[in-house]
Amino acid sequence: MQLDDSITALNGRFPGRSTEIQQLVEFVGTPDDPSPPCLFVCGHKATGKTAVVRALFQEHYPAQLSAYVSCIECYTPRLVFEHILSQFTGSVPTVETGFRSEFKCDNMQDFVYKLRTRVCPSTSSSRLGSVIPQTRYIVFDNAEKLRDMSPTLLSAFIRLGELGQLPVSIILISCLVWDKFRPRNGAPEPLLLRFPIYNKQDVLDILALECPPDEELWFFTGFVSVAYDVFHRNCKDINELRYLVTLLFPKFREPVVEGLLERTDSAKLFRISQPYFTAATDKLYLREISSLQWRKHLHADENDASDQESTDLPSLRTSSQVSSLHLVSKLDFELPYYSKFLLLASFLASYNPPRLDIRYFSKGKENGLTSKRSKNAAQKQMLESTGGKRRQQLLGPKAFPMERMLAIFYSIIDDPIENTIEIQSQIASLVTLRLLVRASYANQLDSIKYKCNISYDLVRQVGRSVQFDVERYLYDFM
Repeated sequence: MQLDDSITALNGRFPGRSTEIQQLVEFVGTPDDPSPPCLFVCGHKATGKTAVVRALFQEHYPAQLSAYVSCIECYTPRLVFEHILSQFTGSVPTVETGFRSEFKCDNMQDFVYKLRTRVCPSTSSSRLGSVIPQTRYIVFDNAEKLRDMSPTLLSAFIRLGELGQLPVSIILISCLVWDKFRPRNGAPEPLLLRFPIYNKQDVLDILALECPPDEELWFFTGFVSVAYDVFHRNCKDINELRYLVTLLFPKFREPVVEGLLERTDSAKLFRISQPYFTAATDKLYLREISSLQWRKHLHADENDASDQESTDLPSLRTSSQVSSLHLVSKLDFELPYYSKFLLLASFLASYNPPRLDIRYFSKGKENGLTSKRSKNAAQKQMLESTGGKRRQQLLGPKAFPMERMLAIFYSIIDDPIENTIEIQSQIASLVTLRLLVRASYANQLDSIKYKCNISYDLVRQVGRSVQFDVERYLYDFM
């Protein structure tokens, strides 16, 4: 695909980002052109930074010339190094290799050496004029996490092309501005690309792409426009607005589907749906149910309204139920949607060995969760190492760093939240409820460690409430 065609396609996929896409293309250029050593992409969360950058490299640049690293999932320098080298060389962990990485790299010196010998072997010959090496691009998402891994890691990556004399361009994506991001030990100033917050027209254009196929566009965009006017003062996150539209639009058009009102009776439709808007305003960012569960619930209502009382979710047809908006499953205790997944992630981090995270939580084409062969091999290996006894659950929970729990959390959840403050507050709530126990000293601010403090039966109950089969992710509980 030509570059102009790629820009046109990206402009259609990402409304309101044509200026940023054009600037990104001008900064990055082509692999045969000299590229800036470092490009810093910043902006508020949910402004399309990661989506635009990844789409550009996936559609226009060869796969072996770019590597994408999520600094939340790769929370140690070794994981970062090995992840980059594996993407550049096309090495994918498989069952045959035991889901082990082909590369063993613990420090920046080894990383630069392997980058020169395995990824860019033509660099030395290019000095003689026989070969012109192509630029390699490394994209770091949530790049502020690099500052917590090592004091010099961020500066070393920014100077990577200078250190190894390599044609490498670094792209840092962060919600922080560069003034708060700048390393203390000094680093060259990168090129800056800012993604501003979407305005109302941009939000309407983006959400219009998700109009149901059986609905008229003008009717759907009219509802989105009103929803934006209601929520935008308290919420400018387009992901949260998309979530609210998904929940509220079926209730908004319910009188139309039932034949009680016409689509042109907008005033009556909004008056009927006003209690739902009021209840949703009190639940901003506190997702007690996922949008997928909500859609399944509505589908079950339409197919079998007589069995409503037997479903896991209560009906929302009465005003008293709407005011409370009880959307959670009927468990012995109630937790927000994200807190349940944080609790599941903490249990998996407590009872699974860290070396097997890539086997169970890898997002590649082949992972241990979908391979019965790898699961059986893992169980056999554990039984042989423990003398035929399943000891993991008998030894109790192990302490784990918070970064590892968050990496598992983002791997097992379908619609993750990007609000770091909200996640930290929910972790603090779990600690207050004694579902999580802090295993590090109170005055230790770096590398905070926790232990999961719930039983196997309880975590299975939590998993069932969010349609998550926790048994498939556990190493030694079968």
